[in-house]
Order: sequence, then structure tokens, then C-alpha cells
Amino acid sequence: HCDEGDLFDYFYHHGVDGIAEVSAITLQIAKAVKVMHDKGIVHGNLSMRSVTILPIDNEDLYPERKWVVSDLSGSYRSHQSAYLGSVSADGSVQFETGLMPPEMFAKISRNEEEIYREYWRKVEELYNVKVDRTVVDPYVDAQTGSTYVLRCHYVPDGRKKVAVGALPELPYILVPARESTDLWCFGLVLFTLCSGGRPLLRTNVRSGHLLEHDIIVNWNDDAARESVYEHIADPVAQDVILQLLSSYESRNNINMESVMSHPFFIPEGKRS
Repeated sequence: HCDEGDLFDYFYHHGVDGIAEVSAITLQIAKAVKVMHDKGIVHGNLSMRSVTILPIDNEDLYPERKWVVSDLSGSYRSHQSAYLGSVSADGSVQFETGLMPPEMFAKISRNEEEIYREYWRKVEELYNVKVDRTVVDPYVDAQTGSTYVLRCHYVPDGRKKVAVGALPELPYILVPARESTDLWCFGLVLFTLCSGGRPLLRTNVRSGHLLEHDIIVNWNDDAARESVYEHIADPVAQDVILQLLSSYESRNNINMESVMSHPFFIPEGKRS
């Protein structure tokens, strides 16, 4: 039962008491996500909005605030060959584009864009739905002229019979739901908390969808270092955030347990 608000509201109304409190809060988040991963569940939508504070009856007995991870509406079973970017049968989505990791954005050619647009046109025609355009509309990079799309796919409810092959094949490979997705999202939370409230990506506060795509579609290790070193002063925080906001391949080689062993999550007086 969580009725004391979320981490977003807490942070922007009360602030945090330096890196020490950020470390204490995010360690609780990491422990909760690790439990999910141990059970084969990927949260898929981890953000400051999905971290809520438990009410405390007696603050004298329990001075430390208890934080829990909530809102599993966009979660996946990692062992069931689930893919990120699923568009529900009614055309809606349970994820926020502002939380999607860089591997979810695909650069497509003009011919591939035509195939892509035809896919979603067919989805709307055959299944009589309206797909969320803020999610599936292509993005054109103003600097390079390249076109990018989110690696989405439609998931029908199975009751409407449609001939096999009625939908064109998507011009990209889908991204499996893995723990690395939650690591990226955890990195976004840490970046905001450690930078004094600056989000890495500009998003719509209500929907959580991206307002601009130029940073995410051009994300690489150099971009990560530039952003982290510019906006985060603490060197230990810099190091753990760079691990979490690293490439898809690098994130797939770590897990939440190894992240929790990072010196950032060890109280300053106990670090060796």
C-alpha cells in the first residue's frame, strides 16, 4: 500500500540530502529490481514515477524512509521470448518512449520507411484500431537527415482472425526484454538525482514520451561521458552511471547484483 507519493514528487518538493541520500534511496530501488530479475521479471518502465514511498506510522521507530518499486503494467517475463516496444491490441502502449534505451531506436532507409508506414497502416486497417502516433511516427534527425523509428510491433489479442502474412515484415530486428533495459532506466533515475534534477532526455511530464530524439539516436560512449562529466560532480556517481548508460552489449554483461556492489552504494565511511 503506497499512499505517500512517488520519488519524482518527493525529489522536486523536498530535494535530497546530498549523494548519501541518493545512494540510500537508489540502493533500495536496486534491491527491489534485483528481486524482480531473480524471478525472471523485467520491469520495463522503471522511473522516478514508479518508485513510491511507504507510509510510516512511527517515524521515531523507523527514521529511514522505505521506497518500493510499483507500476508493473509494462513488465515482461524475460524467459518468455518477450520483446520491448509492444503495441497493445487497442493501439495503446504501456511504455514511455523517454525510458527506452538507445538500442530501441532503428535507423531506416527511405524504402524501409515505406515498409514501416505500410505495416502500421495495415495494422489500423485490419484490426480497426488507432495506433498512438507519438510512439510510431518516424523521427528525422535535423542534422543528418537520417530517419529513425522505435522498434515497435503490434500484438493482437488473438480473437480477430487475420490471414498469416497480412502484415508486412518490419524493417528491423525486435529487441528482447532483458535486465539491461532496467539497468538503463535505473541509470536515468540516478542521472537525474545526482545532477540536481536535470533529466538526461527531454520528455513530456505527463506522458513520459520524448520531446526530442537527437540525444538518444546519437547515443554512444562519448556522448555518455560528455553528459555525465558535465552535469555530475561526484566521481563515484559518474562511474556507476556510465556503467548503467553504456552500450547494449556492455549492459548485457552486468546485472543488478554487480551494480549494487559498486562503491557508490557503500556508505562513504565504509568504503575501502
